[in-house]
Amino acid sequence: MPSTPDKVEIAPKFNGQSGGWRGFHPDNPDYLMCFGGGHDVCCNNAGSCWTNMGHDYRPPISGHYGSTSWKSWFNGGRSYSWNAKNDGDLYEVYIVKK
Repeated sequence: MPSTPDKVEIAPKFNGQSGGWRGFHPDNPDYLMCFGGGHDVCCNNAGSCWTNMGHDYRPPISGHYGSTSWKSWFNGGRSYSWNAKNDGDLYEVYIVKK
């Protein structure tokens, strides 16, 4: 989680892992969005969202795939599951070229 609200941290995709789902998945109507082969960041159509960072995207903090620190990093250090409909969340996804 950034130490200041105006800072942006990026969880880059790292080599050696599967491509996984990226965005909307038309073959599975239960998912609204899902990124990463290990469900790194996902939401279903009911608004339930969760993270499991580290399969395809590595947060810039210490941890490992499945660790609480990596799961909660995406959500600002809070729980790694939430309801996006109730919280009124908005997500922006960017493609960053090196």
